[in-house]
Amino acid sequence: RAAYTNYQLAYNTRREMERKRNNELTRNLESKYEADKKQKAIELLTLQKSLAEQEKLNQLYILLGLSLILLLLALVFYGLYKGRQKIARKQKELSEMKSAFFANISHEFRTPLTLIKSPLDEQLASADLSPNERAKLQMMQQSTSRLLTLVDQLLDLSKLESGNATLTPSL
Repeated sequence: RAAYTNYQLAYNTRREMERKRNNELTRNLESKYEADKKQKAIELLTLQKSLAEQEKLNQLYILLGLSLILLLLALVFYGLYKGRQKIARKQKELSEMKSAFFANISHEFRTPLTLIKSPLDEQLASADLSPNERAKLQMMQQSTSRLLTLVDQLLDLSKLESGNATLTPSL
């Protein structure tokens, strides 16, 4: 009986020790599992944070890239605008030079034509001309008058282009 009691006591003690060891092992495994779980959560949060930072950085790069593209486009359009202004200024200068040239040429033509017309008018006023000579002189007078009219029109156009002409309305 004493042996049976000791056997039961030893059996219960061994069982109790095994249960304690199993409980301690279970606690160790659970704490290890919880630690691993927390470590994985920390790694996941760290990875999410780094991804968020990378996304912000990518957005910043995209914003900087778009800003740079817009700046380059603005520079290109500004260059085109300045180029067109330069071309317009050159065309205006060229137009002014043409107008000045035509004005000068017109003045140069007007003087000799006037000098030719005056003797023609005197010749036509004389009475001792043959009909054939009178017809020739009248044709010369008409031609010089026409040329003078064209030269005057060129001078008027030059005045209009330069802004020096004054308009006089008439009925």
